Amino acid sequence: MQKITAARIKEARKKNGLTQKELAQAIGKTESSVAKYERGVVEIPMSVLEKISTVLKVPLNFLLGIEPIKETKWISVNDRLPECSEKYGISKVVLCLDARGRVGFGIYQNGEKQLYHAGWFTGGEVGENCVKITHWMPIPDPPKNDINQ
Repeated sequence: MQKITAARIKEARKKNGLTQKELAQAIGKTESSVAKYERGVVEIPMSVLEKISTVLKVPLNFLLGIEPIKETKWISVNDRLPECSEKYGISKVVLCLDARGRVGFGIYQNGEKQLYHAGWFTGGEVGENCVKITHWMPIPDPPKNDINQ
């Protein structure tokens, strides 16, 4: 993750038209510290990353290489059901909401009877005791970058 952060600091600094020295002065560090940050050779304290984020006017998540979670909304089962694969006839795992407001996960299977629900196989407390699944939402994709680097 240090290499991603290093590259993004340098990219944002250049887009803001700042030199390493100017960024260093703005965050209260030395020019050589900023150079090390941009090469990814030192661990940057979170407090410093927050200052850099503020000065360069970029979200902290951008500097950390964390992809933003796309905004998703609940979809009524009356409006649309999850798409099922042609090969297996089931959907990807989705988040489910039942009539009591409980959230869990589930897989939709082309209207087949699954335990209590027509088409739904659920996990967690969602849908227990024959409570109808009313809405669903796709699970966001994981970050594209390896956050364990």
